[in-house]
Amino acid sequence: MSTFYRRDLPLKLIKFNSSKGKQLFKNALKQGNAEIYFSLAGNFVNQSEPAFCGLGSLVMVLNALEVDPNKRWKGVWRWYADELLECKPPLGKIREKGLNLQELADLGRCNGLAIKNKRVDQTSFVEFQRNVLESVRSNDKYIITNFSRKELGQTGDGHFSPIGAYDDVEGKVLVLDTARFKYPSYFVGIRELYQAMNSIDADSRLKRGYLLLTRGDLKPLSLVKIKDVFRYRNLSKDVSLIKNEKELIRTVLFKYLDNIKFLDSGVDLAGDGLDKEYINDFILLRQQVCKHPLYRQVQDVISDIDLPKESGFIKEKQELLATIFILSIPTRIFVDSNLL
Repeated sequence: MSTFYRRDLPLKLIKFNSSKGKQLFKNALKQGNAEIYFSLAGNFVNQSEPAFCGLGSLVMVLNALEVDPNKRWKGVWRWYADELLECKPPLGKIREKGLNLQELADLGRCNGLAIKNKRVDQTSFVEFQRNVLESVRSNDKYIITNFSRKELGQTGDGHFSPIGAYDDVEGKVLVLDTARFKYPSYFVGIRELYQAMNSIDADSRLKRGYLLLTRGDLKPLSLVKIKDVFRYRNLSKDVSLIKNEKELIRTVLFKYLDNIKFLDSGVDLAGDGLDKEYINDFILLRQQVCKHPLYRQVQDVISDIDLPKESGFIKEKQELLATIFILSIPTRIFVDSNLL
């Protein structure tokens, strides 16, 4: 099996640390078009998996914006890394096939960012150029591009990376490539980058584009996690044979409840009230779930059956988790069932 230590950049792309690349960056600095670079460079990460370019880009922006994940990373430290981006799709699925533009936007919002999704078929080149200028001249407005590597003469296809600077005299932007093991960061013509985004994503079957990211009002705090090994396609087969809500609840209780759990709040060694915040949010979640009509149905089913004691859940947790799990099931899974 062949292995690779990087690839050569196509001639039309200018390596960031080349003489020409350094001159372009100096030009951008003089023009005031590289302000965003410093927070990105100070938080740069090399994506940890071949398909994690979206995660690497998002982690870079979250840490550059100093968003507190309110979850412990390692030891006493709270810091964004790939494994803390718990939302949807699960990391296992992302590792297999990566993300599309909408999925990355949803993941960013789930972790506390305000995001505008700009597909190229809905955004003109002039607007993209204006957005780039707004970003590179700021300290808190970021752009993550989603483009086709093929269009830039590179190997591979869909890729995510943030923009770090723009020389508007020569019309070239700095792409801070998250896959440093494959290509270094480089300058590319802004029109060429726009054209590289003007391609179809095979997963979503929609045009690619870019995201505008700033801090949002959402407080990111994950309380519940579905295991990465869980596959909705297995549930889809079961649901297609289910005739009523009680059967669905029973199936979830006996076959799928072990795939979902409440996250541990951890020990707050930093002394800033993280545990208290977690508990308050958990109480709010419990109150909201208990008010849902489905919760009463789950309670009725659980009262009629004896669940295995080895499941490790107390009765209330069974009720809460089963309700949350069913509410999280994508609507499309019920299309071929008798439950719609």
